[in-house]
Amino acid sequence: MEHNSRKIWLITKVILPVVGIVICCALVLTSISLIKKTKSHSATLAEFLFIDDKYPRVSYAELVQGTNGFGKDNLIGKGRYGTVYKCSLLLKNMMTTVALKVFDLQQSGSSGSFIAECEALNKILHRNLISAITCCSSSDSNQNDFKALVLEFMPNGNLHSWLHQDVHASPQRHGLTLMQRLNIAVDVADAIDYLHNNCQPPIIHCDLKPSNILLEQDLVAHVGDFGLAKIFPDLASKQASNSKSTIGIRGTIGYVAPEYGGRWPSFSMW
Repeated sequence: MEHNSRKIWLITKVILPVVGIVICCALVLTSISLIKKTKSHSATLAEFLFIDDKYPRVSYAELVQGTNGFGKDNLIGKGRYGTVYKCSLLLKNMMTTVALKVFDLQQSGSSGSFIAECEALNKILHRNLISAITCCSSSDSNQNDFKALVLEFMPNGNLHSWLHQDVHASPQRHGLTLMQRLNIAVDVADAIDYLHNNCQPPIIHCDLKPSNILLEQDLVAHVGDFGLAKIFPDLASKQASNSKSTIGIRGTIGYVAPEYGGRWPSFSMW
């Protein structure tokens, strides 16, 4: 009897706690391993998508130098998932001005947005869609993850800044003429038609709004920011996604596409 009591005491007081600690440690190590694999997969996917002779390799140090340490003077804009800078890079033996979109990896969803944008930009080619020059998936000076997209630079900014001009800005821009507005509308329509009907697989932008319509020197419009884009490998998956039971609101309130739980875009160019 005493022997059995001692055995039970040994199991409950010594063996079970040790086994519990071992199991907890194993779970923690497994979780860390999965997180690392996910991060590694994200970086590998982005790098794989941009492994091609047409996509040059750029380092974090080059991006720091090209933006003067991500200085305010080079700041173009800021969004939910990151910040855009004007950047000077040596590309094909020539100094080139580009737009650098640096993702805020502390913001939930930014890594997914980076991957979504890499996937979409790698599949598209149209005169009215923003072009990707390359991407950078590396570490910063503090050994933190760093992800950025190098995009073509649009000297006339975005459509929102033209439709809602700052009355205190100097010098003042001339407003858009009726013909310029019509041309921009046609450019955007061409871009969306290509994404929906001519791109394989079809791509839904999900966040079409004036601030994501960028303008060249001659005001040719380019649709940009594919961080919320949805790629449909086949028509069946596109139809399935339209079910209210499988979809949530994607995009900016007021500009969400009707099939994604919103209304028609509320902005006016007139």
